Amino acid sequence: MYTFFHANQRKVFAMFTSWLTCTFLLVNTNSFAQELENSSSKSIEDSITEYNALSYQYWSSNPDSGVIFAKKAVEMAHKLKNDSTIAAAYMALGASYYGKGENTLMRQAYFDALNHAQASESRHIIGKSYANIGLSYLTSKDSVKALEYIKKGISYEDPEYQSEVLRLNVGTIYASQREFDSALVYIKDGIQLAEAHKNDRIYAMLQSSLSEIAYNKGQYQKCLSIIRNTENQYNIKDKFITTLFLLTKGRAYTKLKNYDKAEEALQMAKKLSIEGGYTNLEAEACGEQYLLYKIIGKHEQSLQALERQNELEKNAFETEHAKQVAEMAAKYEQAVMSRENKLQEQELALQANEIEQQKIIQVIFLFIIAAAIYIAIYLYRHNLQKKRLNLALKEQKNEVLAQAEELQQLNEEISAQKEYVEKNNQKLSHSYQKITDSIQAAKAMQEAMLPTTALTQLKKPSCFVLFEPKDIVSGDVYWVSKDKSMIAVIDCTGHGVPGAFMSMLALSSLDDLVNSLNIKEPAEVLNRLQQRVHTAFEKTGNTYDGGMDIILCKFDYLNNPQVKVTFAGAKRPLYYFNDGQLYRHKNCKSSINTKAKNKFKHFEFRQHELTLQEGDLLYLTTDGYMDAASPDRKKLSTRVFESIVTVNANKPLQEQQQELVRVLEAHRKGMELRDDITIVGVKL
Repeated sequence: MYTFFHANQRKVFAMFTSWLTCTFLLVNTNSFAQELENSSSKSIEDSITEYNALSYQYWSSNPDSGVIFAKKAVEMAHKLKNDSTIAAAYMALGASYYGKGENTLMRQAYFDALNHAQASESRHIIGKSYANIGLSYLTSKDSVKALEYIKKGISYEDPEYQSEVLRLNVGTIYASQREFDSALVYIKDGIQLAEAHKNDRIYAMLQSSLSEIAYNKGQYQKCLSIIRNTENQYNIKDKFITTLFLLTKGRAYTKLKNYDKAEEALQMAKKLSIEGGYTNLEAEACGEQYLLYKIIGKHEQSLQALERQNELEKNAFETEHAKQVAEMAAKYEQAVMSRENKLQEQELALQANEIEQQKIIQVIFLFIIAAAIYIAIYLYRHNLQKKRLNLALKEQKNEVLAQAEELQQLNEEISAQKEYVEKNNQKLSHSYQKITDSIQAAKAMQEAMLPTTALTQLKKPSCFVLFEPKDIVSGDVYWVSKDKSMIAVIDCTGHGVPGAFMSMLALSSLDDLVNSLNIKEPAEVLNRLQQRVHTAFEKTGNTYDGGMDIILCKFDYLNNPQVKVTFAGAKRPLYYFNDGQLYRHKNCKSSINTKAKNKFKHFEFRQHELTLQEGDLLYLTTDGYMDAASPDRKKLSTRVFESIVTVNANKPLQEQQQELVRVLEAHRKGMELRDDITIVGVKL
């Protein structure tokens, strides 16, 4: 059984990614040449532009010269102290190091470019730097880090200048790791960009990757359909891409037992790979022919294909080995020359040091003579002044004694004040501890009222609860009716103690309205709850301006696998996942307020109905998760929450909860929460 990237395919992938890296790093040197022609003045900025242009001009044909020009640009850019200019110079240096095949130095240059781009806050250069760092890791066959940095580069792209090449890279890496769903997201995105940019070659490569994914998922007819549609839509003249399509065709026809078409496709793939000099593709074609002929009983042809494959792989190994030996020899010679240069520099430094030491000795000798003369004069003057100073000291001594008495009195006063402050601190500490103990007791009471055990032990529907208070007690709570037919998530105004008191009012009111008075219509429950909140706060003079947001659902299981969901909300939407898609149903824009504001004085909540299938998902949330802040004060956002839910909807509920927590912690990076967080996920 062949995996997505067996030995020969990995070599093809390496050859293809090398071409992609070269394509992405290439700069339009004609535009730089035109800029040089139009430059009349020779300011330092113009000189840096010229050196960058020369570096890009020579990065592939004469990379040593490219490195020299780029280093000169870096040196001059540092003198300007302009971070964006410095970053551009390091980008040119990285391209020249790539031309030399020095991946480590190339990556360091791009990291330097990234640091200065971040200092200049240039999103375009930051994105380019991340992408180039990722491509440097891709060249070194480190797909994990390549994926990390290329995705960062994509996140900084200008929406009007998105790169299909980067998406092809990411999709290909995911596919090589057999993460096909993730690969498809980037491959399909890249196809749209390639069509928009009319980049037929990259479009064909993306379709080739799409067909490979279909093949590896066992969708052989779909694989062939993708190839046929691409061939019919575009006149593909590129032998390399045509060969890739033929290889995939051959494998798919073999799986479908259409051996005649498989043999025809593989023979044509082998022919084109020989014409194009693609030894890796020829080896792969021979490997597929070996398997095909073995299946249909053509043992002599099978053996010939296997022998040819082994011969090609042996030649490729010997060529690669010779290349590595040559590179090691070149590095050794470079190291020897570098060592000799360092020794010469050390000898020159020693000679300069000896000369410098002689100068220092002469300076010290002159300094000693001057110091002796100065000391003699000083001692003479000192003796004259000593008598005068003795008289002055007696007078000062008397003044010091008087000041000492004053200081003693001040110390006594300070000691008394210190004792007073310490007593007050003890009182404050005792008061703080009593308040903290009271809040901890309130937390225990609040947790006792939450239906955590009832929710997590539900079988139909089943649930998960993500509950994260900002302070000791929470303004967020969740509730379930005694008969388990209704569930609610409530976000009370504020957090901490005020929010906790409001949450206790919400929980007790829901228990009374639903469990005691048997009110089962969500809209009626919210209307009654609004009235109770108004009534409760009118007793206090209605000075507190607050309230609560709420989403309340009722479940009715029908005789068939369908479930009727009736719900109503105050400023909180209902999320539900049905037929592979996440929906958000917006509810009333009004909260349940402590004050009956004029425009909502006669307002009544409305309820809605949905008919869903068993197995569909509901998500009841407060806004705390979406408002969680990163160290740079950026919100996590509703879009990210919806994306997490969509990607993980097919996973078990506990894994969905774990993924929500993981993304939250990665975003916060230790930052304090802005608000309480509550998410209840329900599987019908």
